[in-house]
Amino acid sequence: MEVSTIFIKTNFNSLVNSYKDRLNVDLRSPNSSILWLWINGTVPERIVDYTNKIIEVYLRQSLEAKNRVVVNTIKFIDNQLAGVIDSLDDVEDKLQLFKQNNKILDISKEGEMLFDELDKLQQEKKILEIKKNFYDYLTKNLKENGELTTGISPSFLDINDPILDALLAKYQTLQSEKEILGYDVKKDIPSLDIVNLKLKSLQKELGDHIANSNKAIDYNMKDIEKKVARIDSKLRGIPSVEREIQNIQRSYKLNDNIYTFLLERRTEAGITMASNSPGAKILDVARYENVVRNTPQAGGNRTKIIFLSILIPLLIIVIKDFFNNKIIDKTDVEKGTHIPILGSITTNKQKVEIPTHTYPKSPIAESFRLLKTNLQFLLVDKTKPVISVSSTVSGEGKTFCSTNLASLLAHSNKKTLIIGMDLRKPTAHIPFQHPNVVGLSSYLIGLYKLEDILFETHIRNLTLIPSGPIPPNPAELIESERMLELIKILKEQFDYIIIDTPPVAHVTDALLIARFCDANIFVLRQNYSSKNVLKVVGELHDNKKMSNMGIIINDVNPSVIFGLKYGYGFSYGYSYGYGDEDGQGYFDVPQPKTNVIKKLADGFITN
Repeated sequence: MEVSTIFIKTNFNSLVNSYKDRLNVDLRSPNSSILWLWINGTVPERIVDYTNKIIEVYLRQSLEAKNRVVVNTIKFIDNQLAGVIDSLDDVEDKLQLFKQNNKILDISKEGEMLFDELDKLQQEKKILEIKKNFYDYLTKNLKENGELTTGISPSFLDINDPILDALLAKYQTLQSEKEILGYDVKKDIPSLDIVNLKLKSLQKELGDHIANSNKAIDYNMKDIEKKVARIDSKLRGIPSVEREIQNIQRSYKLNDNIYTFLLERRTEAGITMASNSPGAKILDVARYENVVRNTPQAGGNRTKIIFLSILIPLLIIVIKDFFNNKIIDKTDVEKGTHIPILGSITTNKQKVEIPTHTYPKSPIAESFRLLKTNLQFLLVDKTKPVISVSSTVSGEGKTFCSTNLASLLAHSNKKTLIIGMDLRKPTAHIPFQHPNVVGLSSYLIGLYKLEDILFETHIRNLTLIPSGPIPPNPAELIESERMLELIKILKEQFDYIIIDTPPVAHVTDALLIARFCDANIFVLRQNYSSKNVLKVVGELHDNKKMSNMGIIINDVNPSVIFGLKYGYGFSYGYSYGYGDEDGQGYFDVPQPKTNVIKKLADGFITN
């Protein structure tokens, strides 16, 4: 029987991703510096070879990164040596020819002193030229590549420039950060943009420092040339033959000294490169004997594994559901507090931030219309009301709700204003894609007038006051008399004022804002907000810290409200952390897993 071999062509990127997904790297213990690598696969020999090869490549690249500066320094020195060797050969030939054609006489003591002084000046000038060549090399590299693609250590050339050393060290650190971030699949991550901005700023700083250093070198070289000219005038009294031979000898000695200097620096760089090590070592290579086989036995074992693979996740889901402390539906809210529920906002299935404007006939827009209708019961006998929208913790969707409520009111031909009063982590400007350079904080400290902080949005009848730059004293600004006066003025200009406040569980700002509000709305999120927050909201109402309160249940499964499901499967949310600078901004928040009983119920309703 003839055996045929079949080759399957695999996409390179798919193959790389396959190995990346199966490769695992972990610490042996939390405080250990030992890494443990392992990979899952079907061919033991292949995974052993791959593991050993990836470690080998890592060590090689680590050593190459360490040696990169040294290698570039040696190249630079070699370029300088080439020019010095040519000059040395020319001067040596000239000296030999001159000695053959002329009779050499002794030079006076005064002449020797002048020539010695001239030698020192010429050597100083040559060192300055090497330093200038080094600076020119850096400048050319920056201009041609837009960044420093190659590094040279000034210390190897005896260039004493602490500022340059610090700038190059900082630049190298940022380049390493950029390289690490570049491995991320998402190329538009904010951290990478920040590093690029820092690099761009540092490149300008490097360019300015190099320009100033070159000016100083030019000044020193001109000073040396003046001194040389004065010595040359004194040497004119020495016979021309003696003067000529001394000039040739001086030139030879100068080039010989520079040649020796560069050779010494090259040797030092070579020793440094030879002594470098990767910075990591292999404690134990991957071996075939270490491969752990996890293939299940045929028959009964396979059945058990399939059964357990279904049973265990199901048990986990049931147990998690049993201990679930999240708000699931309207009943949970009604049991936890007697504050009226104004409406339930369905899950945002549209890939937009203000669906009430972009998709006015969508289910979520309808749920906001119902909210708007119920809100009127809180605003009986209230003219030009001020409404605050808050939550207990971040991520519940207060900014989303306040923005869409304001949009819907504006669509009703009501002059509506939305104010970002979260002065600690501003987000109200983001749905409108408006900068947060000038805003409420700018007005409250007296830097800008009212007309300077009012911005018309792309939605007719809707105006925005952003939060503005983050102040050091947000609570004091909100509590100020200027804030109360501002609200009075704005109530004369607008039919509705919607205030986006900070979460009450983090700071007291929302309680200060409630003083001048006609209605205070709290946003709770299905499968996200804890039932414990109902106690917090209830205490605010019972202790009369807030009056005229209402609750919105956000991100509700549409089937719970309408008995059927809509949309394109897109969730939404704003999330940020207080007291953690890495938590700034907003992004999509994954929807938490739905209660298992609700999942079954939803399935029957849908069918």
